[in-house]
Order: sequence, then structure tokens, then C-alpha cells
Amino acid sequence: MSDVASIGRLSYKLDGPIEKEIIPLFSIPISLYKLDLDKTYQNKIEKKINSLDYRIIENGNGCISDNVHLFKDKIFNKLSKKVIECVNFYNDEVMQYKSNNFEITTSWATRCDKNQESMRHKHSNNMYSAVYYNICKKDHSHLTFYNQQYNPHGYELEPKSDVQFNAANWSILPEDNLLVIFPAYLYHQIQKNVTDESRFSIACNLRPTGKYGMSDSFIS
Repeated sequence: MSDVASIGRLSYKLDGPIEKEIIPLFSIPISLYKLDLDKTYQNKIEKKINSLDYRIIENGNGCISDNVHLFKDKIFNKLSKKVIECVNFYNDEVMQYKSNNFEITTSWATRCDKNQESMRHKHSNNMYSAVYYNICKKDHSHLTFYNQQYNPHGYELEPKSDVQFNAANWSILPEDNLLVIFPAYLYHQIQKNVTDESRFSIACNLRPTGKYGMSDSFIS
């Protein structure tokens, strides 16, 4: 009989580990959804975001639309309903919270021209954030999320492969009709646009509304 040592939720044989279970403890889920928006509607959105007025983002060199309540425009009605639908699914089925009503607090478009990028940032005073990519160019720059638990002054070993457990950051390549939902406190950044064409995205923040919470943290 082989000697077996039991440590926590894993069992190890002397000639090598036997993986019983891996617990992704305190993980931060980022959810990706492919929206079923038709090409005609996509083109209307594209025309709209190209016509907006933009200003340089403070402390960065990307641009944000002057209008930060974009979803109040009726052209975005269909998109905002899809966003709310996906946020509700993320909240109920991914995060496993009881159903809550969510409202969009701010909504805007971003534009990064050649050699522009956003600074690393988060969205305060909100619970969830979402980014939608309408029509993407071939070399659309990545959206990168940063591991807040990563300690650059601790031990750093060379990874043999990049996985969620050893990542200091994680990048997502935008694609047409892609919606990305994540906790608003998570730091993220638009990477530098190295193409000659502007990179656009539509983003929004959300918070619960109505009655939510429990005990002495109940809000009505």
C-alpha cells in the first residue's frame, strides 16, 4: 500500500500528488456574453458613437464621450435592456446573490486613437461595470484586468504557462457584439491602440436599487 498524506482538501502520494479538488477561493469572476444584435442595429450604434464629442481622459491619453449618460438616448434602448438582462444573470447565477433590481448610473463611449490607451482604473461608487464592443477592427487592443492580490515585492517564479492562479494580469481580446461584466472595484486598462483606426467601446456602471441587503445593512 502506498503511503498517503492528507493535507486539507488535497491528498498526496509520495511518488506524486493526487489532485482531489482545487478551490478557486475568493475568485473574481469576469463574465463574457455574446449579444444577438443585428447588423443594422450595430451600424446605427457605430454611426452614433462616431459622431459623439470626446475629451481626453484625465491622467491618461484615451478619450471619453462628453455625454456620460449615453443610455438615455433612445437609440441605445435595445442595448441597455440587453446589458441589464446579462447583469441580472451575472448577479443571480454567477455571483449567486438573490435577485435585485439594478440601475445604470453612468454610461459613456471611449475612443482610443493611434498610440492612445487608458490609465489603469476602477469605477468607484458602483457595484458592477460592463463594457460592450460593437464592431471591432482586426487588431483591436486588449482590455486588461489586474490581480489586486499580486505582490510584486514577494516571490516571483517564472510560469511555465499562464493560468488564472499565477497571473498578475489577464487580457481579453474584444470582438463584435461582446459584452464584458465585472465587479466595479476591479482595476482594468485599455491597452495601447497600435493601429491607424480608432478603437471604440461603450461602457456603463450599475448599482442595486430598491430594497436590498439584510439585517443592519438593509437598504430600502
